Amino acid sequence: MRKIIFCALVILLATALWAHDHAWAQWKPEFKFLKMASSRPGGKWFTLGAPVAKLWEKALPGVRVSVLPGGGISNPKTVDAAEAKAGWALTPDVYNAFHGNPPYKKKHPNLRHLGSLYPAYMEVVVPKKSDIQGFPDLYNKRISGGAIGFTTLEILKFILASYDINFEKIKASGGSIVYLNYSDMVLNMKDGHLDAAGFMGGIPFAPIIELNVQPGLRFLKIDKAHLDKIVAKNPGFITAEIPKGMYKGQNEAIPTVGANTVLLVHKDLSEEAVYRMTKAVYENLNVLREVTSTAKDIHLKTALKGMACPIHPGAKRFYDEKGIR
Repeated sequence: MRKIIFCALVILLATALWAHDHAWAQWKPEFKFLKMASSRPGGKWFTLGAPVAKLWEKALPGVRVSVLPGGGISNPKTVDAAEAKAGWALTPDVYNAFHGNPPYKKKHPNLRHLGSLYPAYMEVVVPKKSDIQGFPDLYNKRISGGAIGFTTLEILKFILASYDINFEKIKASGGSIVYLNYSDMVLNMKDGHLDAAGFMGGIPFAPIIELNVQPGLRFLKIDKAHLDKIVAKNPGFITAEIPKGMYKGQNEAIPTVGANTVLLVHKDLSEEAVYRMTKAVYENLNVLREVTSTAKDIHLKTALKGMACPIHPGAKRFYDEKGIR
């Protein structure tokens, strides 16, 4: 009996190994190199890009994956032009790029959705002692939403537009738009040179924590009517909420807009390649979670949330197998 059981186990193991080798044998490298557009070195996307690249190299034997610097607004253009066949982006930018809405000057039809990852939240803050109570009060203030080319700047512009405020109106009313990176925004608000600042990222967000200590801050809420208006105009946005108690002294939830970080691919990548790339990411989320706590918010069940361009057939094949709709 033991010999029979042993033989059966050997046969099962041999069959499993054959099936595994046979599956990998179906992959014949269609390309030698795959470029992935991410963020500035040190940024969250650049940091996560490294383990994703390794997962993709394992899933695509014979392919070398490299992580390129990039940005939220530029990456959709880079992927559309096939300068990188994959890239990181935020869903509002993907929607605008695919449809040719500002700040993009033309449609970018080659973008395809591989998967939604983790959410990012727009947090617009003012000093705690400020007399600013809402977005309408920003019409003549000194504000910043990041440097030129920052996705945050475009999102802030979009939010203000829903309140019939634009940068030109702010300047004409005696206010100013200050183009700064996040660290300089923190310094300028501490020094009293900014009346309001907008940040886009996960929560809690380090610059917000720092400003909450000094000079102390308050969040500007976006009411439901304006949230609905924003999402209706750009479905890449999602209605979101900064939960009560996320920051010290924050005694109520803050309604705001959010977006999903997504992985994009070029439409010309084969179904088999993107199937393997998608499978590699969502079946190895533990690898990403070892790199950053932000990855704890990446889940297979939300991989299609906020999709802002057509899904790639290879990704769809994987999600169909998993029952994700």
